[in-house]
Amino acid sequence: MRFRTITNDTPPAKYLTGSDVRKSIVANGAMINGTVENSIIGRDVVIGSGAVVKNCILMSGAIVSPGAVLENVIMDKTSKVQRQLNLKGDSYTPLYIKEGDVV
Repeated sequence: MRFRTITNDTPPAKYLTGSDVRKSIVANGAMINGTVENSIIGRDVVIGSGAVVKNCILMSGAIVSPGAVLENVIMDKTSKVQRQLNLKGDSYTPLYIKEGDVV
């Protein structure tokens, strides 16, 4: 049996000055300019300056605006946090932002 995968030619993750990443998995193409802790960050995710992301899963192309605070949040592909900058879910029932939504 053979497994075939499709690769993406994207640059490695970029950690800007002042970023702080702990106990997280960060995919290629991500740009981190805030604090990330205990999270999974997908491909091409952008985390703005001063943003805090804890216990979250951010899928490909998600964008977190500067100054936002996310805890126990799942962001689907290409979703954005722009207007509501303080989002917190429960550890058993995380807050979910569906694909393409702007919150």
